[in-house]
Amino acid sequence: MQDDIFCPAVGADADDIAQAAEKNPINTLYEAELRDFVRNGAVRELVIERGDNATYRLTARLTWKGGDWHLITARKQIKTWSGLDRLTRHLAGYGNLPSITLHLKERSTHEIA
Repeated sequence: MQDDIFCPAVGADADDIAQAAEKNPINTLYEAELRDFVRNGAVRELVIERGDNATYRLTARLTWKGGDWHLITARKQIKTWSGLDRLTRHLAGYGNLPSITLHLKERSTHEIA
């Protein structure tokens, strides 16, 4: 697991994420780690959040460690999907999924942490 990238609240665009990178650390994990955690029942909940650019990102809440864990790419960027259909097809490969929460409401820029 990684904890060296940063991310603001839901609804932020790429510029907001870059600006927040110096201020707000977040918990991150890679695809292989998330698949392993799901397979072993270590994920309490998955959260799908829609950004203001109509992309979706995935956050995990683990059973054994607090906080939100954001899925990242090999290049240490928040992994995003262009649509819910693509994300649901991707999640289908995970096997027995935990509860999933979907956040569609965008937050205004003054709410960004």
